[in-house]
Amino acid sequence: MLPASSVAYLPGAHHDGVFADRCTPAVYLNGFHLGAASLTDIDLLMEPEALLGVEVYAAGLVPPQVEPGMSGCGSRVFWTQ
Repeated sequence: MLPASSVAYLPGAHHDGVFADRCTPAVYLNGFHLGAASLTDIDLLMEPEALLGVEVYAAGLVPPQVEPGMSGCGSRVFWTQ
């Protein structure tokens, strides 16, 4: 549980990208690119209690370390213990 934070699962949620009308952001776990993994995939890879932080970057605002090429879809970055 993170103070003053909440997480919601929105089935089929997509993100508007620079190069496409609708695309799925890249997913990183502890610095490793997982492609366009879904939130269900993330649930299988880590325990919620291990979550230390989440970074969400919109298209065009993604740091180079967590931007897989020219996807233009943004990134979600998860950090665990």
